[in-house]
Amino acid sequence: MHDDTQTPSPIPWRAAEHAQHTALQMRLAANTRSLKRWFLAGLAMPILLVAVYGWEQYRNAQVVSSSPIGTLQDLRPVQKPAGFKPVVLVLKTSTGFVALHDPLNLPLGAPLVQERRVSGRTYVCDARRTQCAQAARSVSPG
Repeated sequence: MHDDTQTPSPIPWRAAEHAQHTALQMRLAANTRSLKRWFLAGLAMPILLVAVYGWEQYRNAQVVSSSPIGTLQDLRPVQKPAGFKPVVLVLKTSTGFVALHDPLNLPLGAPLVQERRVSGRTYVCDARRTQCAQAARSVSPG
């Protein structure tokens, strides 16, 4: 017996497989390009962060003006500091009060100076500049 049924041609199946394989390769190439871009961005971020940190430290180290604000009379910690950059210490000088963002450990009677830096920040330091603390923006004694 001879079977007269025609078998389907393998050519359409091969074309579909080829198209599917090509689409898969294109998606793989697109994903590889995307991963390369994210990898380069990941490498660039630490370098950028170090550069910004260094620049900020450089600007913050340069003093624009310095003026005496009296002697330290009292130093009190804030009981419940709150906020993103909280005031942690309030000190009383012979010319007024200063709120500080950073801790400071000075003896009573120590002469203090207020420094304005290139970065725009204000710091309170002892006269010898062994300790400095960033002052809150709204305070300006002396």
